[in-house]
Amino acid sequence: MLDSPLGAGQDADGAGASLSASASISQYGGKMKLHEFQGKEMLRSYGVSVPESLVGYFPDEVWKLSMQIGLPCVVKAQVLIGGRGKAGGVRYCTDFAQVRSFAGELLGKQLHTAQGSASVHRLLVEQAVDIQEEYYFAITMDRSLSVPLILVSRSGGMEIEEVTALDPSRLLRLPVNPYTGLIPCHIRQICAFLGLNDLQSREMDLFRKLYRLFIEKECLLLEINPLVRTGKNELIPLDIKMDVDENALFRQRDIMRLRDMSEWDEDETEARLSGMSFIKLEGDIGCMVNGAGLAMATMDFIQNCGRQPANFLDIGGTATPETIRKGFEILLRCPGVNTIFVNIFGGIVRCDRVASGILEALSAHDVQIPVLVRLGGAYVEEAREVLAGSATPVTVIDDMEQARAFLRQGRKMEV
Repeated sequence: MLDSPLGAGQDADGAGASLSASASISQYGGKMKLHEFQGKEMLRSYGVSVPESLVGYFPDEVWKLSMQIGLPCVVKAQVLIGGRGKAGGVRYCTDFAQVRSFAGELLGKQLHTAQGSASVHRLLVEQAVDIQEEYYFAITMDRSLSVPLILVSRSGGMEIEEVTALDPSRLLRLPVNPYTGLIPCHIRQICAFLGLNDLQSREMDLFRKLYRLFIEKECLLLEINPLVRTGKNELIPLDIKMDVDENALFRQRDIMRLRDMSEWDEDETEARLSGMSFIKLEGDIGCMVNGAGLAMATMDFIQNCGRQPANFLDIGGTATPETIRKGFEILLRCPGVNTIFVNIFGGIVRCDRVASGILEALSAHDVQIPVLVRLGGAYVEEAREVLAGSATPVTVIDDMEQARAFLRQGRKMEV
């Protein structure tokens, strides 16, 4: 599975390189992942043939659904992490008792894979398919060319990174001009690379439908692995990974309604509902910043000071004292945080409102860790007056060199 769109032969952030704090953030957020069963509903809506399948939430329900689907069938955990097959999250079943037993083992449990852990709340029961060959097909974005990129391999059912590591020639990389879209010569190249020259036009039309789905639903990734060839010479997607650009969700209302809130971190959900963007990391410096660019620059700055950010928190341009208070509450819940660094440039957001929110948060909580505040821009003098009149433990600084000294010392400094 692709964890992020690939550029020219490597991850866009640089394979093998040590990631900066801001680069690591690019691996989080920015995309809404769909479950397999949701992705297959999308495929059906675009006229793509997929095996009959049903979703169940309880062992007895899954068992009854398997009777509707028939034997043999495949039962799959519906989680938003890859590697579930190797972790025991997929089972080929030849009798109904086997289905019930597997459902009882998995539902409500944690599935641990190489890509993380997730609770299993639902299972997909799917009709088994007569597989003759397995292929890999994906569409992502080539960041270096800023165009859609089709990736194709005859080694389906495997992690594509493993395939390319063994032999890069086993992967076809096909950039697509967004002005022309997928044209017949692209499809001929794909079919020739996969050895599918005997396919009928109906099957070849599959690739057009997949490309149209990728473009119209504003995806960052559409991965079919495996795409199988059946004994009837049909091409059928057996699994789908579909990531949609979160910035496009206001246009994709049908997809937004599919969001699985149970898969979200509670603090990230609370921040989002308050109009903030929040991502947990593993450092000790809690960050509160306005604007994603300044937030990532601040995180890199913290790392350059020999410390590690505990989070990414962008309060946005319309933050209120209530928003600031909520942000502080979230930061104080982050494990291991021993310092909070507030770095605000007031353009749309007013610095005095930020200062009021800081004092409200500190008054509401017994904060025993240093709070470092750097403010600049609109209403900054008023903000300094607000903070100066407070008895709460706040260190107000003027520039980043003072912040550097503070963070390197790891203690409160005199300014």
